[in-house]
Amino acid sequence: MGGGVPQVKATVRWESAAPVMAAIKRELPPDYADKYLISVTGLPMMGRRNPEGGSAGPNKALLNRLKEATELQRKGKDPIHAASVMMSQDGMRVVYVFEKGSQPIEAADKDVTFATKMGQTAIKAKFSLKEMMYQGKLAL
Repeated sequence: MGGGVPQVKATVRWESAAPVMAAIKRELPPDYADKYLISVTGLPMMGRRNPEGGSAGPNKALLNRLKEATELQRKGKDPIHAASVMMSQDGMRVVYVFEKGSQPIEAADKDVTFATKMGQTAIKAKFSLKEMMYQGKLAL
């Protein structure tokens, strides 16, 4: 009978990581080759429809709120804020795009935390960069 916040299970995946691309047998489109892409799937609240009805996908205000609430955090460095957000037509998958910018992620950063908020739900996923080495280099 407790009234706590319900537990939600989501999957956070570093989409642009070389092993992920190899596993799905795809390459990133040229527009995304120099960016970090991270997806979140499995949140039931993500299935929202366009308020005008139909299946036109998410509205721009929702995508903008998601973008503003999302960043990659590294100890001792400025966060990298999401540059854009895309949502699948059914609303069950959100992909966040981050620019590498002037301070790209380096193996020396040790850990990177993806942090976002969707309504009352805060999502954090910590990525150990040591575990993200692929064929001898950092594969983000």
